[in-house]
Amino acid sequence: MTEKTQHAVIVGGSSGIGLATAKKLLGPGMKVTITGRNRERLDNAWQSLGGAVEKAAFDAAKPDEVRRFFSELGPFDHLVLAASGGKGLGPFETLDLTDIGGGVDEKVRPQLSCLQAALPTLNKSGSVTFISAVSAQLSAPGIAGIAAVNGMLLTVVPILAMELKPLRVNVVRRASSTRRGGISCPMNSAMRCLPSMPARRRSAASAAPRTSPRQLRSWFRTASSPARS
Repeated sequence: MTEKTQHAVIVGGSSGIGLATAKKLLGPGMKVTITGRNRERLDNAWQSLGGAVEKAAFDAAKPDEVRRFFSELGPFDHLVLAASGGKGLGPFETLDLTDIGGGVDEKVRPQLSCLQAALPTLNKSGSVTFISAVSAQLSAPGIAGIAAVNGMLLTVVPILAMELKPLRVNVVRRASSTRRGGISCPMNSAMRCLPSMPARRRSAASAAPRTSPRQLRSWFRTASSPARS
């Protein structure tokens, strides 16, 4: 018996952990679609994947474009929400608090908007993976704003997991380090602009859990397997 091919859609799949996830999910039994708002970057990502995925250019921060994409997509099985950004970084004393709202607009709202638009055609036996960041639970100077943004996802996911059963809804804390297989992403670039941390704080930050592409694939395969009765 031939195993049914499943379809995973990765919003924000043209770079960073979204692209890394696409690379790890490619294989027998899995069709992958990546999306991004920058068409040139999306084309480059598609080429780096050997043209083995589907691609669609739209801005996840624009609800009309989001609804149009999912209405035309048809039924699918898994949704990975990797839309990201780096707003909200910097010492709290001088932080422009409007950047927190900007962080919500570029990451939290697009992720929620995509899930809402996807619900009519997303397989109820499938899964949703939100990509947050380790900053949501990291005690370090200069990240209060972005921690507030990413913490919103950690808060809302358990609620959605209960409300949207049997659909599996989970969240992964994205790494904030590019060392030893970490993912390159907007937050990583912005983190380099922070003032130097004391040695003790640097040690704590570098010891924080990181999510590698291999770990994400292993988790995703487990999350997307049939639930036990």
